[in-house]
Amino acid sequence: MEIDTYFQNAYGMKQFSGHGTIYPTSETCLDLKHRGFNRSGIKSLNLDVNGTELYEAYCEMETDGGGWTLVASIHESKITAKCALDDRWSAYTGGEQYTGKTNWENQITFGNVRNCMQDDYKNEGYYKIDASDVMVWHVRSQGKLDSMQSGTMLKYRSANQFLQKYGGNLKKLFSDHFPIAAGNDYRATILHAVSQSFSVKNLISGWYNYSMPDYFTDRIRDQNMFGYYGNMMLFGTDQSWVFLHYGENMTLPCLSTVFRTSTSPSMGLVLVRNDFRYSSYYLIGERSYRINGEDSNTTEFSGKRQLGNFEIYYRGIQFYEPSQKLKTECRFYFYVSNTKAWNSKHPSGILETYRYFNNYGYRNVEYEIDGYPARVLFGNILLSRVNGKIYDTSDLDVFADSILKTVRTFQYDLMKAQSDADSVTVPVTFDQGSTDVLNDKIPTEMRSQVQSGHLQFRAYNLYGYANALCPGIRVTGVQPEYACVGGVSNDISTYGTCGDYAGWYGVSGDVRSHNKSSAYGHSLEDIASTLLIFYR
Repeated sequence: MEIDTYFQNAYGMKQFSGHGTIYPTSETCLDLKHRGFNRSGIKSLNLDVNGTELYEAYCEMETDGGGWTLVASIHESKITAKCALDDRWSAYTGGEQYTGKTNWENQITFGNVRNCMQDDYKNEGYYKIDASDVMVWHVRSQGKLDSMQSGTMLKYRSANQFLQKYGGNLKKLFSDHFPIAAGNDYRATILHAVSQSFSVKNLISGWYNYSMPDYFTDRIRDQNMFGYYGNMMLFGTDQSWVFLHYGENMTLPCLSTVFRTSTSPSMGLVLVRNDFRYSSYYLIGERSYRINGEDSNTTEFSGKRQLGNFEIYYRGIQFYEPSQKLKTECRFYFYVSNTKAWNSKHPSGILETYRYFNNYGYRNVEYEIDGYPARVLFGNILLSRVNGKIYDTSDLDVFADSILKTVRTFQYDLMKAQSDADSVTVPVTFDQGSTDVLNDKIPTEMRSQVQSGHLQFRAYNLYGYANALCPGIRVTGVQPEYACVGGVSNDISTYGTCGDYAGWYGVSGDVRSHNKSSAYGHSLEDIASTLLIFYR
């Protein structure tokens, strides 16, 4: 690699063992540019005027006037090896080595600038330089550093000096402002907020405030409504099913989160993602033991309500005794959709798929939404009323309207991976390639979930895990792991998202080719490429 020698004598440059030409007062390539150095190449820079903090970096002296310092490279050595030792820009949260911080946030250096096209690289400038902007190159990894210009596929940079708002470098941006940590599953938090905002008790007169269990259990045993065995709720898909405990939340297959309240009214909420169409149906069932009276009655309801682009479809089944021996019980099943804001795929309806009653008061009913539904909210509420009072369709319409108003309040949180406050997003200028070229590299199923022409730093997925960098894009959907890089993950399965290039390998069934992306997978050329990060 050629180095500049023209100004050696004029600026008193010295030779240190193990380093190239030293520029005593030059911390960055921009300093050299200001001194008249115009050729790109490897330079030995100095972070201390005494020459005690030396580091090698590649200086890019052409783009937009030059002065760009290469501080890091991201390279995926083997994408099927999840969070391996050479995945230095990602961390497996379940591993013994995980400290709660990633290499995006610390001062650990690794790699060698001369080998940065074939391995991860991070120098001292990453955390020491006081910079204003970031530039990213997508480079074919087969090339050597001195020929990377010819192997570069995309070049783009920020131009708004955003780094000055966050400490002057990415280390401070992440560690001080946007740490890359595994958060809680945000969906369960949102579902809890939705349930707390829905004031069903205040909507109808004669509400019976049935007693909820005061310990972790799977059933209600209010003897004014049920027999000894009480009432239980189950949730299932064609993949699995489980009885739900009160106050419990869980994540089940097919990108769904289930939450059951611990306070009255008993409510089960299922946030159905199902983006990959793995599950053909979702069901909620209730099993209860209700003392039979001679005048036991059953009434059924169904309806649809709308608020803007939100729609709710519901069905209800009510058990009551005019003789007033027991409190009225009404099971209210519903799903909420929005084809615009959520891009919902409607189920074929709410179907009663199982019913079994016997003379001993056993009531087993299951309702499901089928047809491979996606991006809908599915739920159940256990309604009650004092002896002799019953519900009619107008009452259930009131409940449905209230649910729509509540859901509309949380509409973006429910189906969006993060809010704007969770990340830094800046526009970029392309010096090579364009947004169209970048779009062609994005997996086809992800193109509706991203916007090209940006850099995004930190992007949460549905499970509360953050990717660090979204190169050339901002994420508008809920699956950043298929377009972003680095960060943390707990998924080390065959098609897991734990690795420097996260989920770029796609999912089972994706057909990968050399230069063409698939549904969720990047092309083999992109997977083998290296991302170079520069400061100026």
